[in-house]
Amino acid sequence: ENPYGFDYAAYLKYQGIQLRFFAREIQVLPGSSWRSVLLRRVYDLRQICRRRLLRGIPEQAHRSILLALILGDKSDLDGDLRTAFASAGAMHILAVSGLHVGIIGLFAGLLFGWLPIGRHRKPVRITGSLLFIWLFTILTGAGASVQRSAVMFTVVLIGQLSDGRARIWNSLAVAAFLLLWWQPLLLFQLGFQLSFLAVAGIVFFHPLLVKCWFPENPVWKYSWSLFCVGCGAQLTTMPLTIFHFGQFPLLFWLSGWIAIPLATLLLG
Repeated sequence: ENPYGFDYAAYLKYQGIQLRFFAREIQVLPGSSWRSVLLRRVYDLRQICRRRLLRGIPEQAHRSILLALILGDKSDLDGDLRTAFASAGAMHILAVSGLHVGIIGLFAGLLFGWLPIGRHRKPVRITGSLLFIWLFTILTGAGASVQRSAVMFTVVLIGQLSDGRARIWNSLAVAAFLLLWWQPLLLFQLGFQLSFLAVAGIVFFHPLLVKCWFPENPVWKYSWSLFCVGCGAQLTTMPLTIFHFGQFPLLFWLSGWIAIPLATLLLG
């Protein structure tokens, strides 16, 4: 639907891939470095999780959604399902991002916060949350959005450990700096751009929009806040969405009311 709008060679270049080759048979050549060993162990764990999900859920469409939601594996999503999520403005639910990392961190914090360890509870809770967050980040493939979220949550949690208060703009800037210092070509990846623009939009526009209406009913108040979150993210990502995909999701506000609470329950 957008002819010549996607340069595959440039996309691969920004991924650090300069050459392709095609093998007759699939062969895996294990490396000997610590990084290769770590990645192999993570891949094995990812495959175990995948097999358990496939074994426990018979419906193909449900399996593909849960694999994307929990493991960041979108290989089983068919074209119609991708189009439906994209048109509804809910594709961010399937792309592992801050929503997923936040839920994992929340549950990990609750889990470690209940341990009867006295005055060491806070360091143990924060350390345990960081371990869960980074294991989840690596397990889901460490995409640009989940990397950004993991680094931001790390900055915030370390600030809590030192009894400091992390400001969201500073956390966002630190996350961008560290990721680009580690891999400068991330700057040209659409996932990186959309991820940081969405968070910046939420941080900037949400406080302004939420002041436009003050409902007394807690349900309406929560719903209005969710609507403002969606609007803030769409306002900053809209130019890139239209330019790269040739469409703008008009139902993003509705998907936010339905998809985000359900994703929280499912991921929990």
